[in-house]
Amino acid sequence: MGNGTTAKGRKSGTTAKGKKRPEGRRNLSTLREAAGLPEGYRVTRYQPGEGCDRMWVEKVGEPDRACPRCGAKGHPNGHYRRRVWHVPFRGGAQLCLLLDQARLRCPVCGRCWSDGHEGLVSEISRHMTGAVVEGIKLDLMARRSVKGCSQTWGPSRHLVNKVVEAAFVDWQYMPATLCIDELKADTDAGKMAIGIYDGDAGNIIELLPDMRRQTVDWFFDGFSAEERARVRYFCCDMSAEMIAVQRRWFPHAKLCLDRFHVTKLANEALRDVRRRVEADEAVPAELRRELKGSWKLLAMGREKLRAADDRYAMDMAEKRARLQLALDLADKELDSFPGMRVHESGASRLGRLLSLSDELRVAHALCHDLNAIQRAGSSGWWDGMPKELERWRSFCRQSGVPEMARLQRTVRRNEEGILNSYRYGKTNAVAEGINNSIKLTKRKGYGIRRFEAFRRRVLLALGLGRVEVLRLSIRDVSGEV
Repeated sequence: MGNGTTAKGRKSGTTAKGKKRPEGRRNLSTLREAAGLPEGYRVTRYQPGEGCDRMWVEKVGEPDRACPRCGAKGHPNGHYRRRVWHVPFRGGAQLCLLLDQARLRCPVCGRCWSDGHEGLVSEISRHMTGAVVEGIKLDLMARRSVKGCSQTWGPSRHLVNKVVEAAFVDWQYMPATLCIDELKADTDAGKMAIGIYDGDAGNIIELLPDMRRQTVDWFFDGFSAEERARVRYFCCDMSAEMIAVQRRWFPHAKLCLDRFHVTKLANEALRDVRRRVEADEAVPAELRRELKGSWKLLAMGREKLRAADDRYAMDMAEKRARLQLALDLADKELDSFPGMRVHESGASRLGRLLSLSDELRVAHALCHDLNAIQRAGSSGWWDGMPKELERWRSFCRQSGVPEMARLQRTVRRNEEGILNSYRYGKTNAVAEGINNSIKLTKRKGYGIRRFEAFRRRVLLALGLGRVEVLRLSIRDVSGEV
């Protein structure tokens, strides 16, 4: 019984005649369950490999030999083995099924066909199982590249692209909060594309190839008036084309202009004033160079600037005290060490730069006053914003700075949409976040040339393709508003 022998004195791993059992012939009955093969199949041989395992599989029982054309019983016309990729089950190594395939011929109509494997082989490709297709879809939804999916599951990039093309992504509906934004595509359809987003669910609904009026009208004209009436909030930037879409197709929806673009316009106005001061030859060249590299300092808020100065002062005092205690040096001697010299504080430097021009000082104050009004509106004080915006616009008109006068005219023209953003708490942040994820998808794929392939990849990874895992219908997703 010892020494690795069985009850009959035979060593384990050998046959009755004492010969060594062939490689991969042991425990074949349990391999089917481990690999997740359906009932009606059996494993005849298994051969592990370094990067890819091979498993020989055949169908059990009498195959269906009915002719798909006339229904007559077909006759065998040969056998061959088909390579089918299956889900890895041993340490992540790829698994290739060598499926025994029978070739049949109808004696009545002469039709030739191969016996089917509906419970195992996917309808997308005869070289992949349904489990592999589902796994590739999940990886694509996680924004994994086509090359990465091919290396993990085994199918070629061409087969992975067939999964992308066959994915059901044409689920379109009108949400309660509709966001629309432009993004960079760089495909054969053009450089820019238009995304339609669900601001409540946080996914993309559709991707349009351009912002032309006929393209946008073609998309929204596909919905009935009742479906478009579900949209209660329309979020976009201050682009005239975007606002025209709301007035043309969603006149009853509340227009909410993204507050980020208001801050962006204010920073751009301050930038234009700074560049104008830089071009003034009356300002010393050294200060002009310093002003050119201080755009971050000008855009920083007062609270952040004060906190940064306090943090720098505390860190520098701690470093100097520790070095002074270790080397017993005077304060003046510490300045000779690298990184131990105390620099000018940000507030002092900002005040020195603003003193170069009265227009720069006034523009800086007005831009940060507008940011303070927006922060107050974000905290719930939106009912007092109209009066504060009117006072701010009056200061801009009286400032004599042309850039600030132009900014206040833009704010006055879009005041209703700006106030709606704070009143209803709706922004275009969902669209901006999804656009960043789209950039990551493009980067992983090293760019996507065809727009249709780009659209399907984006909708599968960031749209309702993710909901397909939960097997929800379009009515379940949209619901009643």
